[in-house]
Amino acid sequence: MTVTIPNIIVCPRSKASGYLYSPKTTIDYLISINDSGDRPPAGYGLAKSRLILNFDDIENLLDYPQCVPPKETYIQQIIDFCKDIKEGTVLFHCFAGVSRSPAAALIFLAMLYGENKEDEAVSHLLSVLPNCCPN
Repeated sequence: MTVTIPNIIVCPRSKASGYLYSPKTTIDYLISINDSGDRPPAGYGLAKSRLILNFDDIENLLDYPQCVPPKETYIQQIIDFCKDIKEGTVLFHCFAGVSRSPAAALIFLAMLYGENKEDEAVSHLLSVLPNCCPN
């Protein structure tokens, strides 16, 4: 079975606005992952549909008690947001574009490829963003 994958862009926050304002690319869907207290990037309202999540990229909450950790509910929000996306361009961003947004993109790709196709989803993500480290 051939899987149709929408165009996926994974980038750091510093490049997200450039894609959103670009006359060459229409961003149909935006998953904007921001640090706690941050606002989405300029142009986020230009995406036809968007999901905004605010949490910090931390490994140990004990080291950073003021930070907001990710929650399991965010995974479900990503799944719910992505479940009907079959075409168009999907932009995923976080501060650095290396861990949180690739993790969200991997959730989306795993949904598209389906059960027991995790290796294909990871390979696809690495073809889009070779130096990512989803967490």
